Amino acid sequence: MRFIQFADVHLGKTQYGLQERSEDFARAYAEAIKYCLERQPDFILLAGDLFEQKAVDPETFSLASTGLKRLRDAGIPVFAIEEITRSSCGSAAARGSGT
Repeated sequence: MRFIQFADVHLGKTQYGLQERSEDFARAYAEAIKYCLERQPDFILLAGDLFEQKAVDPETFSLASTGLKRLRDAGIPVFAIEEITRSSCGSAAARGSGT
């Protein structure tokens, strides 16, 4: 069984206040999709941070959606795992402890 794992894509990020960095992240994502299509793994594990922010603008969402649809059309399943941060982990632990 072969799989490809990638993470920390950060679509929509404008690092250092530069729009060019957002374009760099978009290009890297497109290259990752291309690589996956060329290698034809049994599945892909997307391990967090597809987007830079929780509120995603339509252009960034469309970019992500297009790449994922290409994988779907190629018959490659994608499993996404959301990152768990300390603060969310602490909140979940508090809720689960009955306090």
